[in-house]
Amino acid sequence: SAWNWTFLDENDVIVGASVEQEPSVLFATAGSKRVILTVTSETNGEECSVSLEKVITVGSVPDTRFEWQSVCNGDFTNFQDATLLEVGTVDNYEWNFDDGYVISGAGSDAAIFTHSDGSLTRGVFENPEHRYNNVGSYDVMLTVTTNEGCVRTYTQNIDILPQANISDFPYTTNFDANNGNWAEEVRLDRDTSLISDNSWLYSNSGNGEILPKYSGDGFWWTGGNEGTYFNSEQSWVNGPCFDFSAIDRPMISMKIISSTDNGFDGAVLQYSIDGAATWENIGSLNQGGINWYNSNTISAQPGNQDFGFGWTGVL
Repeated sequence: SAWNWTFLDENDVIVGASVEQEPSVLFATAGSKRVILTVTSETNGEECSVSLEKVITVGSVPDTRFEWQSVCNGDFTNFQDATLLEVGTVDNYEWNFDDGYVISGAGSDAAIFTHSDGSLTRGVFENPEHRYNNVGSYDVMLTVTTNEGCVRTYTQNIDILPQANISDFPYTTNFDANNGNWAEEVRLDRDTSLISDNSWLYSNSGNGEILPKYSGDGFWWTGGNEGTYFNSEQSWVNGPCFDFSAIDRPMISMKIISSTDNGFDGAVLQYSIDGAATWENIGSLNQGGINWYNSNTISAQPGNQDFGFGWTGVL
């Protein structure tokens, strides 16, 4: 017998052909394709041919992503699938929370688990909520499998922050002994060309204008790019989680050193009360502080704010 295969794309353009019995072909795009097979055989000197045509669906590789909020130890961290899929549907979600626990199932199925160490998972497989038992940094992996058998895994680092105890007043941290359980993060974007570099470091030594007052003092600074920050950087450090509900007038005092491009680059202090979903500035240029922000026109708009409040220049 002889086999003659013809492969056509969605525009009926021939993109491949083969005379093998079990060929393979690479389609450049997802969607509906036509496949024509003609088999020819000869019996007793007589040739016979038969043709079969089928329309097949070529699935698209999922653009797997997820978002998350609520990053305080003891809270349920809410993971939200943000996968984009051109052709097909998602059949299965597998979440690896990097704390020893992996869950897997169809998107709308209930994902309710009590794990051996007492940590919990609830919600549905598409958007589960997972409560970590320990503060730390976790490389969370989401693997999406489609109905066409296309698979892609996305990994993202998240930080689970401590619930700070402020029963003793004033609450202080000086970073001399350790990083204070603060954690650096960076802006993420589906367009990888827009993902920011991250220059945040915890260190006991600086560079240029950014130097400790006393030898051995610890601090966070943006020195990861050979002693400075990156162009177009959008990054930050997250502090511990605090409960101020019993405090009438919470205040903050801190030491900062700034050496940025005046009026263009800068930093701002922000807070969130919805699990890091949204952030608001603490104070403004002329309100809410002594020796506070020195500008409201920083063009980089640190903290993704609508205005340009913050510290800029050399301070």
